Amino acid sequence: MNSIDLFAAIADTKIEQRKEYMEAKQPVPVPDVLFECVNIVKDNDICKDNNEGKVIDKIKDKYSFPEEQSYEQQLKDYYEGLEQLKAQYAPFLKRRSKHAIKRTRLEFKNFDFRFETRKDIDDFSAVLEGRGIWESITIPHYHGPTGKWVTYYRTEFDYKKDNLRDYIVFKGSDYITGVYVNGRHVLSHEGFFYAFEEDITEYLKEKGNVLVVRVENDITMLGENGRLGKKIYAATGIGWDDPKDGWHHCPPGGGIFDKVYIEKRESTFIFDACVYPDIDNQTAKIKVVVKNVDRYKKDVKINISVEPFNFDDCFRYTGEFQRKIHEGENHYHFDIKIENPKLWHSFTPYLYTVIIESDNSDQYEQNFGMRKFHMDTENKPYGTLYLNNTEILLRGANEMGHLQLCVMNDDYEQLIEDILIAKYCNMNYYRITQRPVQSEIYEYCDMLGMMVQADFPLFGQLARSQFYEAVRQVGEMERHVRRHPSVIMVSYINEPTDQFKSDNQQINLNRAELENWFEICDRVIKQENPYRVIKRVEGDYDPPTFEGLSDFHCYNMWYTNHALPIGDLYKGYLPAIRKDWKTACGEYGTEGLDNLDLMKERYPKEWLPKNEEDIWIPDRIVRAQTNSMHGDWFYEQDNIKDWIYFSQLHQAKAASIMTLALRRRSDYVVQTALHLLIDAYPSGWMKTVAGVDRVPKPAYFTFKEALIPLKVNLRCDRRTCYTNDVLNAECWILNDTAVDYSDMTITAVLYDRHKNSLKTYKLNTSAQGCKSVPVGKIRIDTSDIAVKGRQTFSLAVFMEHQGKVIDTDVYNFDIFENNYESINAYPLGMLAKQVVNTSPAFKQADKETADIIIISEKKHLKEAEAVKKSINKPILFILNSCLKNFKFNRHTYERSDRRMWKATYCPINQSLLPGYRWDDLSFLYDSDTDKINYVSEYFIQCDKVEKMYVFNYKKPAFGESAEGRKEKRPVLMHNEYGIFTTLNLKGRVGVNPVSDKILYDVVRGLL
Repeated sequence: MNSIDLFAAIADTKIEQRKEYMEAKQPVPVPDVLFECVNIVKDNDICKDNNEGKVIDKIKDKYSFPEEQSYEQQLKDYYEGLEQLKAQYAPFLKRRSKHAIKRTRLEFKNFDFRFETRKDIDDFSAVLEGRGIWESITIPHYHGPTGKWVTYYRTEFDYKKDNLRDYIVFKGSDYITGVYVNGRHVLSHEGFFYAFEEDITEYLKEKGNVLVVRVENDITMLGENGRLGKKIYAATGIGWDDPKDGWHHCPPGGGIFDKVYIEKRESTFIFDACVYPDIDNQTAKIKVVVKNVDRYKKDVKINISVEPFNFDDCFRYTGEFQRKIHEGENHYHFDIKIENPKLWHSFTPYLYTVIIESDNSDQYEQNFGMRKFHMDTENKPYGTLYLNNTEILLRGANEMGHLQLCVMNDDYEQLIEDILIAKYCNMNYYRITQRPVQSEIYEYCDMLGMMVQADFPLFGQLARSQFYEAVRQVGEMERHVRRHPSVIMVSYINEPTDQFKSDNQQINLNRAELENWFEICDRVIKQENPYRVIKRVEGDYDPPTFEGLSDFHCYNMWYTNHALPIGDLYKGYLPAIRKDWKTACGEYGTEGLDNLDLMKERYPKEWLPKNEEDIWIPDRIVRAQTNSMHGDWFYEQDNIKDWIYFSQLHQAKAASIMTLALRRRSDYVVQTALHLLIDAYPSGWMKTVAGVDRVPKPAYFTFKEALIPLKVNLRCDRRTCYTNDVLNAECWILNDTAVDYSDMTITAVLYDRHKNSLKTYKLNTSAQGCKSVPVGKIRIDTSDIAVKGRQTFSLAVFMEHQGKVIDTDVYNFDIFENNYESINAYPLGMLAKQVVNTSPAFKQADKETADIIIISEKKHLKEAEAVKKSINKPILFILNSCLKNFKFNRHTYERSDRRMWKATYCPINQSLLPGYRWDDLSFLYDSDTDKINYVSEYFIQCDKVEKMYVFNYKKPAFGESAEGRKEKRPVLMHNEYGIFTTLNLKGRVGVNPVSDKILYDVVRGLL
């Protein structure tokens, strides 16, 4: 029985565009600038002059073929690179400023714990008094199951009372928390990410205090098993260490997952503070919130001192201020001057410390950075991003739990390393996905220069009943993150969908109502932080939002054709986006199975085969998508090693192709985030490119290479061609830096399979900061290249600045010898004629002299049947829009797309066609549209199949998961009545030698 796959179902959501507000983006035009083909230096040239020989040797050394590093060497460099980064950023982790006087705390680590029972509901005093069965637990404590439940935490303690006030503080409790001290209800809070507290001075005693905490969980607004709840939670969190229920996809459990303590405070104390830097005027506005519980107090003295936190500088600021004060919260603002401030930046995360003191007694400290992050909303297209008034492109990945677990485990060395793992692969920001996290995470991002997008925990929809509660929690989110220079942007909801198409429209806000909620949230955010950049929506499935940067999610190399087909993205198209605005792509990626060593070490034994060579399918892994989704990308395998290899191979390819395609559109795409970087658990989110053991998968390294800030990139829609053909490879410079480069040269060298250089091309060019541009084309004329059969060639480019090679790229393609003994064919139908006239495998003939009849239109079926009966010619049926469903010799043939999506890849039956590579029928070029296009969109449904040469796998419906081996469905087959195919041949014939040759071999084999 198929199981539900929620995220695959969400990926199938179709965008209903409000066309008047949206516009499609066409590819960037490539200039008609050709690289100059310069004199060829052949490897077998023999130079009689020694000096000339030395010059040629230097050229060959400079432009020697850039061999791909082995995975083992990449791993070695990875570990060495992390150590170098630790040394580089160690000074920014070292505190140089003085400390504020710490308040005295009593922290609670150990509690008795139990789930609520019917007896507890009937007699709550039993909980307060500790009667019944309890288990001992330690904080932090996050647990399952998901859904509705109530738990209790209880502890007893003694406490030394004095003249100070006593506040109980919860740094993080999920979800609805009620607090009882000595039988009195003193505090309640809804939410999971924000600290909350209360003055409990009046309820404490010296001996025998009892603290009881009631934690209530709910079903999320996404729902569970057909039930909807009101929990404001998206699809990301901490999870728990249970391979069946806790590891996968961040299940919404609950519990007390952060510190609980009682803190002593003065009757007048600093409750909160925030620094708003203004680098343009070299000032900082310090907001100070003072709480006062002394009803008779009228005045307060506030002392402020500022000094460098992690760097040496002579700057010091001290100020003393007298202010009026009232009972309750008092908000003050102070402007200070910071001459020539050290600016916070990704590479130089300079921080300052402010210490605020009230009445020479209570002290409060906070670090801040002098930085400015803003978005251009005045110049079209709107949405250009700036850090410290310099344009910036955000390149990063999503995070789903591993950073939080570092804090919960008190493992700050691992937290540092996880941030540096991101930096090592050229990321400059984390999207900490779909929830705010512990403040320590932001603090370390502050110190290590990792920018962060903070998300509000909404996914898909917002229940009307939680409208105001969600607004309140949005305010909490901004207060939680506003002090951190690393947090440069917030968002409100992940992947909102059209509620008019759901069964829950009577429960959830429709899009117009959601836009109203956005406007309210904008005002709340601006009240808390006037300088915040807001991106309202992540991955909009019901676009557009009417203010701010838009965002789309794109999984078109996993959930096939999601957002737009991969051939379109590779060509340079973008999904329709808001008019006059730039956009972001906050999620893209594919699943890649964990490394085998990790599986053996951490997976339950029942998930794995007894022997590595045993038959094994990844449906044993709970919530894995590989067995369901792989069929459009690679073969079904039969052992664990091959599954891992091909799964990771595809993930690595996708990470590179998609990252580079998005970077090429930096004219509109200003922010990208791979989904995901590091896993929190074994098999937790296998779209990660590094496992929970922090060992990278191959995709980590292709992602890293694709994010090289100043990169040369080759793009060509064709992977194969014939001799006497011409390929035009586009050459791009992708410059994510803010630096303009002149005096640049790009040299392209064409190599044969032995890495002998055949041709050399050159172009002098330049690069503009934060721009990706096509600088020209490399025209490869194959007419003077001798090929026998099929040979692989490589075009390598070397980008130089002031004579030094700074980056390379390689494009591999195959050249086929055009030596067919053409088959005489009699075409019936327009498509059949096109195939015969454009494929070198066929030659048009009349029906008497033809070796085969090719038919593509239903109206010619009777003629074909008559020829078959009279002279028994074999027939090739091309199923297409003109030949969909038909009968032939009493058998029915149907062109079906049931549970098949338009595929960029179709597997070849290598037992029948042994001379082909497994991925030969993938990413075929369509000359009609001048882009990569579908190999096939349909399969053949019939009752008689003798040989299946090309096929596709039966896939589960979106929202379901496949179990066991999958049914193969014919795309190219034959039986006693003929050859039948649903391969897309229009625009593909004559320009894709592989598909030409497959048709030729199948037909020739039957003649």
